[in-house]
Amino acid sequence: MIANDLKWGTQVQGMVAKANRALGILKRTFTSRDSNLWKTLYTSLVRPHLEYASSVWNSLLQQEIDELERVQRRATKIPENAYKKVYDSRLKEWGLTSLEVRRKRGDLIQIYKSINGIEKINWHTGPTFSQYDRSRAAKTNEKRLVRETFPASQQNSFCHFTNVRHDFFLNRVSVEWNKLSNTQINAICVNSFKAMIDKTGS
Repeated sequence: MIANDLKWGTQVQGMVAKANRALGILKRTFTSRDSNLWKTLYTSLVRPHLEYASSVWNSLLQQEIDELERVQRRATKIPENAYKKVYDSRLKEWGLTSLEVRRKRGDLIQIYKSINGIEKINWHTGPTFSQYDRSRAAKTNEKRLVRETFPASQQNSFCHFTNVRHDFFLNRVSVEWNKLSNTQINAICVNSFKAMIDKTGS
C-alpha cells in the first residue's frame, strides 16, 4: 500500500493486523503449547505476513519496527513457560533473529540477486558503484554501492521533500552491502551467499 507521502505506516499497520489475526486463530485452534509446534506454526503461517515484499517497504522508523517486532514477541511467549524468559532467550531457543535483522538480510539477498542477474529489475535509477581501489586489501568490497542524495530544498508535486528516498531500497541496502567482503559478494550462488552472511552475522 503506497501512500502519497511515500511513507509506509499504512502498509505496516495492515501487515501487523493480518499477522495478529493469524496468530489469534492459531491460538484458538491449537491447544498444545509445544515449543517446536509453535515455532513451525509461527514461521510458516504468521511471519510471512510480516515480511512480504519487505525490500520495497522496509521501514526504518523505530515505531514501525517495534510494531512489527511486537507480533514476534507475542508468538514466542506462547509455548509453555516461555513467558518467563526474556525475548532474546526465546529467540535463541527457536533459532531465530529479530525481524529487523531478517529484513536487512532480505535486502542483501535481493541486491545480490539483482547484481548477479538472477532477478531482473526494471530500475528507474539503478545501482551505482564506486570506483574500486585495487590497492586496498583483498577483503574489501569491489562493488561498493554509491548512495543517491537529494537536496532538502527539492520537492515533488505533492510538496513532500524528495529526501524521503533517503531510505529507499538502494540507499538503505548500501549501508550493509558495503560492509561485506569480496569473498561474500562474489559467492557462487544464492545459497552460498546466504550461508556466508549468516555465518558472519551480516
